[in-house]
Amino acid sequence: MSGANKMYKNKIHLTDIDSCRRYLSRVINQLDAGAIDGQAARDRGYIIKIIAELIKDGELSERVEELEKMLEIEGAA
Repeated sequence: MSGANKMYKNKIHLTDIDSCRRYLSRVINQLDAGAIDGQAARDRGYIIKIIAELIKDGELSERVEELEKMLEIEGAA
């Protein structure tokens, strides 16, 4: 198995806030167990935070669009 394939063997899919929360829990457990060092945990935590913010922003944008469409429909009626 090549190095590139090993990197994606346990690929993480952070697609919603709950998946970010679960992965952050996993990182904390790895840190507590000594499987990763503090800097690796901080790096991962920072990236998780950014991804969670992007997901949250996307969800809010979708909700605003839905509300705007509802207002347009009500305005046309």
